[in-house]
Amino acid sequence: MAQAKELSTQVVCEEEWEVNVGKKTFTLNPKQVNVLKEATKAGARGIVWFDDFGISIPHINYITRSSRRYFKFEPENPQRKLQIDRDEYESLSKELIKQT
Repeated sequence: MAQAKELSTQVVCEEEWEVNVGKKTFTLNPKQVNVLKEATKAGARGIVWFDDFGISIPHINYITRSSRRYFKFEPENPQRKLQIDRDEYESLSKELIKQT
């Protein structure tokens, strides 16, 4: 008799970041923050351009994570995203690691 394949729940963490430049604050997603991070690590001194704005590296006052949300996707309906708390996210993440 064949065993049923165990279904696992996918979990994700979504973050938003704020970059303050002068009197203006920009909200960035993690990919945009990584682009900015790599540019500063490489010693860039100009403007980092995104789709509809640019950030002048020498004029950055601060960069901070403004939000972090946790979600899970049900195996039976992967399009359904449910918000969960950090403890459930960490518990599910540990279970997924054990399964691999």
